[in-house]
Amino acid sequence: MYTNTVEHRLKLRVCCSTILIIDLVSEDKVDACLETLFEITRKETVTSVRCYLEWSIVRLLCRFPDRLPLYYQRLSDTSHKPNYVISLLTLSFTLGQCLPESCVERYFDEIFVRLLPWLITNHFTIRLFAYCGWQHNWKACIKRGHGAMLENNRYLDSIGNFMETYVDCIKFFDKIQAQFYMARFDPIQDFNVEFIFRQMMTEFQVIDNEKIGSKAFVRVNPQRVERCPFENPERRSVYTAADPSELIGTEQPDAMVMIDTPSNQSSEDVYQKKIMPWEMMLETDMDLTKNLVKKNRRRNDLIVVASLIDRLPNLAGLCRTCEIFNASLLVVPTLKIKEDIGFTSVSVASERWMPMTEVPESEVAKFLKEKREEGYTICGLEQTTTSATLGEYMFPEKCVLLLGKEKQGVPADLLQMLDVTIEIPQYGITRSLNVHVSGAICIYEYTKQMQWRQQAAINQS
Repeated sequence: MYTNTVEHRLKLRVCCSTILIIDLVSEDKVDACLETLFEITRKETVTSVRCYLEWSIVRLLCRFPDRLPLYYQRLSDTSHKPNYVISLLTLSFTLGQCLPESCVERYFDEIFVRLLPWLITNHFTIRLFAYCGWQHNWKACIKRGHGAMLENNRYLDSIGNFMETYVDCIKFFDKIQAQFYMARFDPIQDFNVEFIFRQMMTEFQVIDNEKIGSKAFVRVNPQRVERCPFENPERRSVYTAADPSELIGTEQPDAMVMIDTPSNQSSEDVYQKKIMPWEMMLETDMDLTKNLVKKNRRRNDLIVVASLIDRLPNLAGLCRTCEIFNASLLVVPTLKIKEDIGFTSVSVASERWMPMTEVPESEVAKFLKEKREEGYTICGLEQTTTSATLGEYMFPEKCVLLLGKEKQGVPADLLQMLDVTIEIPQYGITRSLNVHVSGAICIYEYTKQMQWRQQAAINQS
């Protein structure tokens, strides 16, 4: 599974929901929940998903510390694959700091013995995580007043002192400190909506349109829930230290300055505006269901036919362009492209909002004929002796735009079906635009003309 695919994003949503309700697990169900979480973690390969699962396990073990033997048993099993061992070692990073005082001494008595064998494995990453787990627990043990236990054990004391003085160990730990999840993550303090749905995803470079800020939840339901707050102001400086870009938007509303009028905007006020699709949607539509958002959105009567295009990056780029400029429909050779990483990595989730239909190349002629009968004008982007020049041609409101193949253009049989051919004036040497770029230019021109007409109609009224 690749990062930011539909499957990955779906798993993240499930994990976010699991974190929110994990504290509702009753004692008679905790064993089954832990077994399930351990098993899913064992099979999971994507780091961002595993971290949410690890967080759920830690919170359960903190509530039910008598189940720690289930964890110790797995940590001592040498038959596990490296990625699962790493997750088991990662659990120890925070257990020492958040377990209740009544059981923490016994935990420290067990954990160092369990970590020690992994410090001598020949797998470098496992050794690194074991070392990190040792350091976290060493510091937590001293901080919580159990340092005497370490000093009284000459073997543990010797290993701990060596790690704190050996140059390579210090170097490794400094590198680890740069990663928020491995160094500063707190499963208790970071249990808030802002971190679960936004900051955690930022740490693992999940695409922006999967992140949901706490303000979006407040807008849906401003009533605060004590069990899981919207945010933790005391941790804000820690979050922004982990990712400086998260500073944007942390100011209070009263501190915001309007800069959209020329009179109070200087050259130094210009900045890049990063649009967060979820938050923008929440500002304009209180209903979060995709179908209702689509239903309430009025689209231009432009149908873009891309069934002759076979390269995924071009199709994905057209999907983004059509969604941005509000086309009513994008026609593609097969809807299976929406599941391909080559498509989704470029489309950045625009396929979730852009209406698409499947028409294979062999049925394009039939599709064009049907649309003509519905009152659409069939336009083709092609250079012919009778082509109208883009910028001079006035698009009809109901328009079908047919795009040709990447190299061959529009086939002769389809060329005969067009009501008009349009060409983009070109002034360079190569005189050959990429089909996605050509389509985007044409879609923009259509949208611009529709806006002008709407504005003219408003002015006349």
